[in-house]
This record gives sequence, C-alpha cells and structure tokens, in this order.
Amino acid sequence: MEALAGEGFTHVIIDNQPLVGSVQTLQATTAANDMIVTLHPDSATLQGFVNLIEGLKEARQFNPKLKIDGILLGKYKGTNNERFFIEEIKKWADSLGIRMYRSIIREGIAVQEAQGNVVSLWDGYARENPAIDLANFIGEYMEGST
Repeated sequence: MEALAGEGFTHVIIDNQPLVGSVQTLQATTAANDMIVTLHPDSATLQGFVNLIEGLKEARQFNPKLKIDGILLGKYKGTNNERFFIEEIKKWADSLGIRMYRSIIREGIAVQEAQGNVVSLWDGYARENPAIDLANFIGEYMEGST
C-alpha cells in the first residue's frame, strides 16, 4: 500500500527481528513514533530484551520521540517454562513502565505455511489460532490507540 503525496499512514507495522544495532532496526526505529516489542517467552528473549532497551538509547539519538508502546508475546506453546518466563517478562515490563498486551500469539503451523505460500495469514488460515490471536491483538492495540 502506498500513501498519496501529502498523506501519511496512521499505523504502519514493520515486523523485523530486534537485532540491536542492525541497519534494519535503526531504520525502523528512526521511522516510528512507537514500537511494539515482540518476545518469545524464553531465557534468550529476556537477554535480548535487555539488549534492546540499551539499544534504544542509540535509536533515540536519531528519533527522540520513539517509545515502546508495549510488549506482545508470540510463538507461545503453553509450556510450564513459558509460563515462568511470562511472569519474569511481566516483572521487567512493570519495572520499566512498559505495558504488556493481554493478547498472546500462539504458535501454529499456519504461520509457516502462509509464509511458505507467500500469502497473508488471513488467506486460508483465518480460523487457525495464530490468526485469531493476531486479530485479537489488533483489536486490543486499536482500542488503546484511540
């Protein structure tokens, strides 16, 4: 989708890995007013989140308005370990004053199939858990942005 001259977008989603210091992440954070951090509930993610918070200092040199809108959990399988890490992520988020979205995106083969078939998750996979969860998140996000 392309904006017409003089018009802009209210919401743009740039889904990329939060590789601190990467050109792609710097470009995305320079163009954004707020960002949603997607995390997987595991130990590696906690360390990556700490690195991302530190990396935001660099990004704010180029875009002082940048803020973290919230944390969205994804690739959730429902294991005991994941439930433990969700609680740990909530503690970190609370201590940093960052909201956690209620929506959690469950893992499902539909995501890999949609990517492999180069189609939208909603084209043929709308009734699968990841698409349902993502639709719930979009509703939750839009409620909070009005």
